[in-house]
Amino acid sequence: MVIAEAMKYRYNRGKRENLLFFRDAKGHEVDLLLTSANDLSAVEIKAAQTFKNEFFKGLEYFNTYIKKCTHSLVVYNGERNEKRTKGTVTDIHHMFDWLE
Repeated sequence: MVIAEAMKYRYNRGKRENLLFFRDAKGHEVDLLLTSANDLSAVEIKAAQTFKNEFFKGLEYFNTYIKKCTHSLVVYNGERNEKRTKGTVTDIHHMFDWLE
């Protein structure tokens, strides 16, 4: 649902549909990648209402072994919105600010 909403959000604003998904042969994945000029942003989407540091696991792997991202974002069903060393933690409503 979150990915569908992200696609609709960008489409309704006339933005490019430059949203991707990553998964390698070993099962490492990133739920959503957004490319823009020279920037690459990665998003991990979680249904949980309580944030856990392990939510950054897939983003850390991608940043270390695949390609360094400009932004790393964890979207979850809670109320925290904060910047951390590993990236940004936000709720679904604030994710749309990032999609601009």
